Amino acid sequence: MKKVLFFLLLFTCLNSGIAQLIPNGSFEMSSIYPGSLGWVTIGAGSTAIDDWNILSSVDLISPFFWIASEGNYSIDMNSTEAGSIMQTLQTEVGETYEIAFDLAGSPTQADPIKTLRVSAAGQSMDYTFDVTGYSFTNMGWKTEVFSFVATEEETNLVFTSLVYGSSTGPALDNIRLLGAGCENVANGITSVEEDVMACEVEADGEISLTVVGGSGSFSYQWESNGDTLDNQTAVLTGLTEGMYNYTVTDLVNLCDVEGSVELIYTEKPECNIFNVQLPSSCDAGNGILALCLDDTDYTVEWSTGSTDTQATGLEPGEYTVSITSPEGCVSVCSSSLSALNSIGNYIWLDDNKDGIQDASESGIGGVAVSLYEVNTGYLSTTETDQNGYYLFDALEDGLYYIQLEIDLSAYAYTSKNAGDNTALDSDIDMETGASDPVFLFGSACNYDIDAGLTAISNPVTSSESSDNE
Repeated sequence: MKKVLFFLLLFTCLNSGIAQLIPNGSFEMSSIYPGSLGWVTIGAGSTAIDDWNILSSVDLISPFFWIASEGNYSIDMNSTEAGSIMQTLQTEVGETYEIAFDLAGSPTQADPIKTLRVSAAGQSMDYTFDVTGYSFTNMGWKTEVFSFVATEEETNLVFTSLVYGSSTGPALDNIRLLGAGCENVANGITSVEEDVMACEVEADGEISLTVVGGSGSFSYQWESNGDTLDNQTAVLTGLTEGMYNYTVTDLVNLCDVEGSVELIYTEKPECNIFNVQLPSSCDAGNGILALCLDDTDYTVEWSTGSTDTQATGLEPGEYTVSITSPEGCVSVCSSSLSALNSIGNYIWLDDNKDGIQDASESGIGGVAVSLYEVNTGYLSTTETDQNGYYLFDALEDGLYYIQLEIDLSAYAYTSKNAGDNTALDSDIDMETGASDPVFLFGSACNYDIDAGLTAISNPVTSSESSDNE
């Protein structure tokens, strides 16, 4: 995705007298400027704001307080009271004039509806602005147009707040005088759209202009890096990053709208998955994968459905994550999560003493099983569960064996490696009670180390046998 910076449109007109700028229409020139508070009160009768007469006190606002529509300064039309300002224009009797201005409102706790009256040559119009949802950093400025017919060679243009109270009024900025021939094109209302979704491609930018108002017949001229482009339409495609300047001309009224768009290439997010915790065994669901993101505004979605930077409760397997930047660039990467080594399985009562697990034979619970690593020795001891199963997991690569700790007066080991099915035989040496060492590495889960035990009955002595005869 590429970011688009849309710069302020500048209006010029080739017909002399069709349009002119109102002096200091954006209140940038003043003998008094706001300090660190971001505002300063200009009282009634003051001429501190160049070219304007202050009829009732207003506040001159700087960006420290709220963001102007154009330039750095704007007016809060209520200071200690409902304010009013005036400028005298040179006009021609019978001519129609259009005054464009930008309107917002002080986003305070007072009534959200701000009303401003504009009057000239005995004609007036009231304009309202609802501050609901707006803030000091997002004022929501909108352009309004006031028209009047001049009755004298000098006309007083007056802006008056109709809101009562202090510091709660309409906000005013960017006042300009338009000629009727240029219609709304002179307002600089030109929308710019861009569409660049393939973030890994640096030459896929697009700019599309839509002109509002005017005659409907326009010409387009583009310039980039000092060079005039051949394209003379409203749409540019296949663009790389950079600054693009345009001039739109109304071919009937000879009015120009100028502006600039900057395309900035945005790279796709880095996508790296880290193993935080491996599953402790092949069938365990306690693995953790994580991302290290350099932007908290990224959105994340794992193949598990998780939207956190960590995916938890994972079994061994392949996992995919999608990362989306605020600009819409998407990166996808995957990671294979393997398990740690484990060893286990089953201790059973071999009723028929054949060394082979039969369906009718059951496991023995509470048998102590110790784990050893050939090079490092004893590691730990566990007991079989009520069904005769045991497990040692989360094991590093190594050479391991188990040792049974049984009461040899109650049990004896059954035959080792009986039959031809290694999954159903006993793997314990009848003399030592230990299994052969097995090498575990690379996520090995050896669940085939079983032990068959036979119960020892108390022997019957010869004297006991004679007594029974």
